[in-house]
Amino acid sequence: MEDKFVALGLQTLPAKHVQAPLVAGCHSNVECRLANTMKLDGLFLFVGQALASYIDDQVQPVGRLAGKTFRLDEPI
Repeated sequence: MEDKFVALGLQTLPAKHVQAPLVAGCHSNVECRLANTMKLDGLFLFVGQALASYIDDQVQPVGRLAGKTFRLDEPI
């Protein structure tokens, strides 16, 4: 199986509460524990409990909507 972190050139940081790594260079990371799984009309809903969150104020946040990536002020 391909390592997507390696394929995308992502750097990681160790998490404090979960085994999965944090992604370096992100505006924010959240460590979550799986709290519940529900099957709903052909899809699965995963509910997580946030254990810790981190914000890097030096990295501008972005959002995704309808296949487009946006900064706070304009589309990218």
